[in-house]
Amino acid sequence: MDLRVGEALLSVIYHSSDTSTTDMIGRVSGCGYFLWLYGALLWIVTAFVVVSGARNILRYRLEEEVAVGTRVGDILRDSHLKQTYSSSPDILAQLRFGFLTESEMSFSIGAISGVLQTSGRIDRESIPGCPKLDICEVTLDVAVQPVQYFQIIKVTIEILDINDNAPVFPDGEITHPILESALRGSSFVIPTATDLDSPLYGVEKYQLDSDDDTFGISQKEKVDGAFDLRLTVQKSLDREIRDRYRVTILALDGGNPANKGYMNIIIPVMDSNDNSPIFDNATYRVTIPESISIGVSVLRVHATDQDLGQNGRILYGFSPMTQGLYGDILAVNQETGDIYISGSLDREKVSVCNLIVTATDQGPDSLPSDTTVVVTITDVNDNAPEITINTLGSKKPGRAQISEDAAVGTFVAHVSVTDPDVGINGRLNCSLNDYTFDLRQTFDTEYQIVTARSLDRETIPQYGLEIVCRDKGQPPQVSIKRLAIEILDVNDNSPVFSQKSYTANMVENNFIGIGVIQTVATDRDIGKNGDISYSLSFDASETFEIDSHSGAIKTRTTIDRERTPQYHFQVIATDHGAPPRSAVAHVVVNVEDINDETPRFVSPSFTFYVGENEPERTEVGKVTAVDRDAPPYNQFMYTFDDRGSFSLPFMLDTRSGKITTKRPLDREKKDNYRLTVKATDQGTPPMSSTASITILVSDKNDNAPKFDFPNPKNNSVFISNKVPVGSTVAQISAHDSDNGNNAKVTFYIRAGNEKGMFSLNPDSGIVNVNVPLNEVEFATFELGLQAKDHGTPQLKSTMNLKIVVNSSIPYPPGKLRHTGSVFHYNVIVVVAVACGGAVITVSLIVGIILVRNQGRKRRVHKYNCRMEAKKMLSSKELQSAAPEESIPIKNGPQVGQ
Repeated sequence: MDLRVGEALLSVIYHSSDTSTTDMIGRVSGCGYFLWLYGALLWIVTAFVVVSGARNILRYRLEEEVAVGTRVGDILRDSHLKQTYSSSPDILAQLRFGFLTESEMSFSIGAISGVLQTSGRIDRESIPGCPKLDICEVTLDVAVQPVQYFQIIKVTIEILDINDNAPVFPDGEITHPILESALRGSSFVIPTATDLDSPLYGVEKYQLDSDDDTFGISQKEKVDGAFDLRLTVQKSLDREIRDRYRVTILALDGGNPANKGYMNIIIPVMDSNDNSPIFDNATYRVTIPESISIGVSVLRVHATDQDLGQNGRILYGFSPMTQGLYGDILAVNQETGDIYISGSLDREKVSVCNLIVTATDQGPDSLPSDTTVVVTITDVNDNAPEITINTLGSKKPGRAQISEDAAVGTFVAHVSVTDPDVGINGRLNCSLNDYTFDLRQTFDTEYQIVTARSLDRETIPQYGLEIVCRDKGQPPQVSIKRLAIEILDVNDNSPVFSQKSYTANMVENNFIGIGVIQTVATDRDIGKNGDISYSLSFDASETFEIDSHSGAIKTRTTIDRERTPQYHFQVIATDHGAPPRSAVAHVVVNVEDINDETPRFVSPSFTFYVGENEPERTEVGKVTAVDRDAPPYNQFMYTFDDRGSFSLPFMLDTRSGKITTKRPLDREKKDNYRLTVKATDQGTPPMSSTASITILVSDKNDNAPKFDFPNPKNNSVFISNKVPVGSTVAQISAHDSDNGNNAKVTFYIRAGNEKGMFSLNPDSGIVNVNVPLNEVEFATFELGLQAKDHGTPQLKSTMNLKIVVNSSIPYPPGKLRHTGSVFHYNVIVVVAVACGGAVITVSLIVGIILVRNQGRKRRVHKYNCRMEAKKMLSSKELQSAAPEESIPIKNGPQVGQ
């Protein structure tokens, strides 16, 4: 019965340094008999995978002849990578799986999933070295990328045999004569069958199928796994009774159900040879070096036969199994029994040969015998190390690529070294010829080439490495493997301009598109990283443009020097790397002038101030014109553009524009002048412009205040002693010919008011009664007045005011309660008294006074009338009355000095 499992039987045993967990999962196809169940359970128990977390070694078991696409194992899960990066899904998503070298077996691996599965027929018997072996293993190296997570996972797959081959005899039918004198129990060797399956399913036993029991078989397993199979005579033969027999030999393998092979034997009955050869030794042993030469005899076997003639003549040979296994390297001389070298030995392929040597006499019914010869082949250092370099992705053999910005320790290539020699002959030591890289050993015979120093493609664009491996034999075998490492460019160099700054000169009013200057930048990088594009800074983009490929700068507008005489901007060189890098150079463009600008005064009009009375050549001001042209086109001549300017009291410096006086000025005569000034440049033809000038003559405090009232001709007032306190007695007035503060007048009482009888408002000039006067019968108070202006220096004038107080002057009762002016009433009284004596005279005097003081204030006219009335009083009466009144003045205003 077929015990094949329909799919690969997967079971996983996770091994670590201190724990072991077994999880067995099996799927069995088929149902029915107990043997089927038993066989399926057997496969479940034997199918497993071993995961070695310490060295990243995975072991799987897989039946041969499984369907294409059968899952072998999950490398991502079984190598614990999924668990390791479970908290970093982004890293997990980057992992990629692939075979380190091209696999000759029919396996594939999912680059992302890491699932290992079959991709073709798995035939154990066709795998080199597997037939006749108990364990058949295939080793794969799985590379995990990208390089920052690079590691090699060793995967060993044990190919489990299924009983898919039946035993096969060398011939389907043979003829073997036998003497009728053959004794019961005598036997002769018959050919054995071979089975390509593993020893588990190899030939297990033989059976005889015959129509009687004249013959039987004896079978004995030899040290090489072959059988000593003989056909045995079990009954006496009588050729005269029966001269021919036919039997069938069945070979059964170890399968369940067993596969069978058949061989028919035709046995003619003849006379026989009754002695078999006998070897001197049942076993021979010899040790030889693998370097032994072809044709050298290594051992001689010897057997004897007591028969005579051809029955005692012995020929030597190898058993069919031995001939099949070792006939290409060893041979036996059939006459002498010498075993000699017939082919090149390689201990790495065959280290021990178990030979079955047969001795056969030449008589009829020969009974061959055999002996075992064990040939041990010792190692010599005949193999140089074999170096295999895998660059993981490079399409060019023997070449690797790495970015110049790779960090120290970055993976470059994987190196596998093998030496089939054993012992010290197989121990290896490998090195590199360049200290820029390091050869790190990961397993006994595996290395990684990693960077040991920083790389710079611009300094060294390519390295030629030599990996030198030597074994420790004597003399040592040395192998050299060369690897070219191309340094890939990264954009680590910025463009560099040929100059840090560029200067160009050009004439204004240019044509659009005229060339200005050529800029040049270079970049040590290559490819796009070294391709440069030019651009201008934003402040120059409206005026200039640059060829992005050549770096040539030209104008895009007409340039006006007067608007911008010099341009400062930057040219930027940017490479095409990712991210791009750039460099900056400063560009200065000097614009040369032409006379295309008219002079312009800084203002269309100028106003200057000059003090009166200043000496000649006093500076009045300075006119300034500007011309946006450059020298000499911006140098001017200033002139007055007025007819009769020579009569002006000013002169103009034609170069500086400074205006000075020709003579002192009098503001009171003329306080302003209006002129026109002209500026003319030195171009050809010349260009000019004009501006207006206003010169204002500022005042100086050169006039003292002049009293209008009182004055030398009119300085007295008369009042009744009944006027209340606070009543206005008089109003002082004065004028000043100056201007501003120089003409502002303030009044003071400087004398005559020691008793504070009266008060004076310094601004309005109003004189008020300050104390009651009802006790004064008749008195005259003469106040010394002072008028000061507010100029610097301060000028002043003085004048006296006489105030006559007379009780005889009536004061209307209704007015006593008022604090207002009593001045009008007093005048009426005085005038009435005066007019009582001479009406006509008063009228004439009033008329004369009005004519003389035309333009004065109306109150001044009233004071004039009062003064005339005063003159009409008797001087004797006033003088006699004055001493009688002595009224103290309290807190009167003091006269300013």
